[in-house]
Amino acid sequence: MFKKIKRKAAALKKFNQDKVLTDILDNDILKAQIVDLNQKQLYEQGLQADGTPTGDYHPITIAHKLKYGDARGIPGRIDHITGLDTGMTYDSMEVVAKEDGIVVRADDHNDFFEIIDRGLGLTKESLSEIRPEIKSKIIDEVKKAIRS
Repeated sequence: MFKKIKRKAAALKKFNQDKVLTDILDNDILKAQIVDLNQKQLYEQGLQADGTPTGDYHPITIAHKLKYGDARGIPGRIDHITGLDTGMTYDSMEVVAKEDGIVVRADDHNDFFEIIDRGLGLTKESLSEIRPEIKSKIIDEVKKAIRS
């Protein structure tokens, strides 16, 4: 009886939580979700990762967007800076998994990050959307370690 308990305790002792978390976060579907959430924050909510507003477009930019549209060829939003003016920033967004979490990065087209210096990353609200999925996967990995 104690052999089984000792075996499970030894398996848990070997459990590498940093590797498990990195593996979970290094999932292409989860990365795509994170990029979508980040773009939604910028475009729909006008929020940076820290929850502060992205700010307002300059009047000349508003006039240009109304005449020519955004990267999708439609007028798009002009009530706040979205980062979708050319589409290059959105197209270059990617998620990199690290031991201590994730980093969202993108190419800095048109000095976008000089204006929106905290635009990349997830707000607390967006994090709350993916947290249950990550938590569930961690629990599954702990259960697997105990069973082995």
